[in-house]
Amino acid sequence: MSRMLFVDDEPVILKSMVANDWASLGIEEVHQAASGLEAVALLEQMRIDIVVTDIRMPGMDGLQLCKYVQEHHPLTKCILLSGYGEFEYAKQAILYGTANYLLKPVSDEELMAEVARVKQAQEEEWERIGSFERARQTLHTHLPTLRASLLSDLLGGMRLPSQVLEERLRDYQIAMRPGEPCVVLMTRLDDSESAISDPALYSFAVYNIASELLGPHYAVWHCTDAYGYLVFILQPRERTSGDVGGAEQPLKRLAEELILQVKAYLRGEISVLIGESRTFPLELVDQYRRSLNEFRKVPRSQRGAVVRAGELQLQSRALDTLYSPPSFQQL
Repeated sequence: MSRMLFVDDEPVILKSMVANDWASLGIEEVHQAASGLEAVALLEQMRIDIVVTDIRMPGMDGLQLCKYVQEHHPLTKCILLSGYGEFEYAKQAILYGTANYLLKPVSDEELMAEVARVKQAQEEEWERIGSFERARQTLHTHLPTLRASLLSDLLGGMRLPSQVLEERLRDYQIAMRPGEPCVVLMTRLDDSESAISDPALYSFAVYNIASELLGPHYAVWHCTDAYGYLVFILQPRERTSGDVGGAEQPLKRLAEELILQVKAYLRGEISVLIGESRTFPLELVDQYRRSLNEFRKVPRSQRGAVVRAGELQLQSRALDTLYSPPSFQQL
């Protein structure tokens, strides 16, 4: 429903403007006010689409009313009526978002033509706003998928120019800072009697628990890789140097807590591998591939394990020594 408000302290002029066939322009309601203050009271009671106001009025004049409308009701358009001697003052109204100004005396045809033009422009503006809002809502709805897809592409070896990557991070609202350390944390969903039978829903539940645990300390970005591992990229919320998973942030303790909560709330078994600290995004692919190769060495029977990448290498060398054939001297 379109509403218009006429403001003039001359009753005869006000009545003449209101009497036009505004319904033919699609304006269902026409209101009137004898002063700027009376107009403000009406604006606070209902939505007004177009305000037609005289420039000279007692109390609050037309310029002050236009300024008020621009500050408090920015989608409302104003048309200012001014005499020839007030022409220079009327120009100031442009600064207050006034759609146009007309010199008095104004004919009914001229006034209706101007109102029709303003109404058309206003409808086009509303359509643009509606399209933008729909696009924003669509983006918001698909943000989790877009974020996961971008991370999957990066882990797969896709390289983006720095400017493009920064734009994607900003558009997708990913709080990663290029050029600073990050760590890859990988989670394997081990065979178990989980309370959630749907694998996709189970993974989603693990993501949520991990995000709640890690979120206060790290910016968390996650996806499921091509091999079914849940991959988390972690970067401290506070800028730091050195090992991201070091003593400042007890990442191993958080990983152990994640395993316990998944077991308690989901009745599931998971294993976690904590990668080494590397620079994002330059060393991300190498860090991920190293972590993937090492995680594959952890047997499925070893459920509920928390393994650091470096520790796993030492364990592998120790096991190789243990199971190597005896030397001639030992025999």
